[in-house]
Amino acid sequence: MTNTTSPLKRRPLLQAALAALLMSGCSSAAADPKPAASTAAAGAKTGHAEGAQSVTFPSDSVTIAGNLYRPPGFDASKEYPAIVVSHPWGGVKEQTAGLYARSMAKQGFITLAYDASHYGQSGGKPRNMEDPSHRVRDIRSAVTYLSNHQQVDANRIGTLGICAGGGYTIDEAQTDPRVRAVATVVAYDMGAAAREGIEGAPISYEQRRPSSRRSASS
Repeated sequence: MTNTTSPLKRRPLLQAALAALLMSGCSSAAADPKPAASTAAAGAKTGHAEGAQSVTFPSDSVTIAGNLYRPPGFDASKEYPAIVVSHPWGGVKEQTAGLYARSMAKQGFITLAYDASHYGQSGGKPRNMEDPSHRVRDIRSAVTYLSNHQQVDANRIGTLGICAGGGYTIDEAQTDPRVRAVATVVAYDMGAAAREGIEGAPISYEQRRPSSRRSASS
């Protein structure tokens, strides 16, 4: 019998994985004032994006669009632990990433769900292209955004990735000392998919070459 668990039922596990480091008395961020984070005016939002603030931040030459969630009873005079939430392959911030970002905000975190480069409201051409290097770069840029946010404790930033976002999240955290905790949900190995095909469907060298050329010219 297949045992399935809904995303919301898995929330306590994710909370434990991230909160263990982010909420366990890490030293506070430097006392120097932080620059104000750039934001766009928040519009009316529904679904998983309800209550979030629209924000933008740069990722190399691309402008990334995100939704920033705050915990209940938010106090602008305080600093909070924060989490970057990365969506699955082909997703956008209002879908699964928004569900987890909103749920984790209720646990006391400032959370950021965003559209990766080439997706949703973020920039990048061609559209709807899954570029692993850009996805990892976007996570790093999101961490930078949160570390400069006035209400975020830069010493308590974690990352959470879903599906392909989980694989990218692990890759980014290996070389980013600012990330203090990492969690994934059904992490997917995009490197293996590129080499072996999705669900084991073989991909030949000839099939990979056109994709490589398009990525190099974009």
